[in-house]
Amino acid sequence: MPVISVIMPAYNAEKYISESIDSILNQTFKDFEFIIVNNASTDSTVTIINSYTDSRIRIVNNPVKGVSSSLNIGLNLAKGEFIARMDADDIAHVKRFERQLQYFGKHADVDICGSWIQHFGAEQGVLKPPQKHERIKSSMLFLNPMFHPAVMFKKESFQKYNLRYDEQCVNAEDYVLWAKAIDQLTFANVPEVLLKYRIHEENASVLKASNRTLLDGIHFEIYKRLLKHLKIDCSKQELQMQRNLALKEVYGLRNKELDSYIDWIKMLVEKNKQTKYFQHAGFRDTIISYFLLIAKRTYPSLNSFKKIIKGFASLYSFQDYVFFVVNKGTEKIKRAEQF
Repeated sequence: MPVISVIMPAYNAEKYISESIDSILNQTFKDFEFIIVNNASTDSTVTIINSYTDSRIRIVNNPVKGVSSSLNIGLNLAKGEFIARMDADDIAHVKRFERQLQYFGKHADVDICGSWIQHFGAEQGVLKPPQKHERIKSSMLFLNPMFHPAVMFKKESFQKYNLRYDEQCVNAEDYVLWAKAIDQLTFANVPEVLLKYRIHEENASVLKASNRTLLDGIHFEIYKRLLKHLKIDCSKQELQMQRNLALKEVYGLRNKELDSYIDWIKMLVEKNKQTKYFQHAGFRDTIISYFLLIAKRTYPSLNSFKKIIKGFASLYSFQDYVFFVVNKGTEKIKRAEQF
């Protein structure tokens, strides 16, 4: 049996799939099977896949267009102890599998781990999601902190809780799954860049106006699921504020609008004090980061400044802020290896 089963759906990926396949076949850790699920492609994707003769590649055809169904097919076929995700337009670091297996070896309690990623193509930059479970959990209240094509997880853990991708979910199928699994599995991110994530017109779904309503709806449902643990029944306006904070779409706040955001943040903190759903330190660092966003995006005035200072003081102490700064500083000390 292979140690790792790699699952990669592929739909009309002729432009980039060779680079993706090569980056997997060239891994320093060699004991894996590579399950490529052709997702009803109409271009030369299948021809390109068939040109490879590596015995580790298994080609499966899924006649139904849909990433979630292809991923579930891959899960059904996987024989490895670990399952690694990959997308047909991204590039894995040559030591990705080696590094993630090392992380699992040092952290036996972890069920699923991702990594930092490096954007390339239409956008450039390194994204550094939080490393530890509790910080990942609190971050999930706003955005998905696990980059799907960089993820590796224990197959046994998924089977234990019967975790599957929701085939009715057209976008953000990973975020939906993580929100269901966050209280069952232990999450982590390797603090290294182990994947190049390609940004191009076809995959920049968050930027497409035609997808925005759909994506907002998915995020609202995830927010409601998580906020129930805080015993918060939120309004549509509050859900929208949460989404605005997550996407940093907060600009020129004044008066009542500023009050609304501060009151919303205060409610999150107070409810968490009561329910203790999120661990204190991880939640504190997440909330402070968004409170600072509000401060930066507020229209400058003496009145606004007073509201922000008073609002923050009602939530956290100066010592809490120092802990936040120290933790952020520790993250910055780590250097992402770009490739």
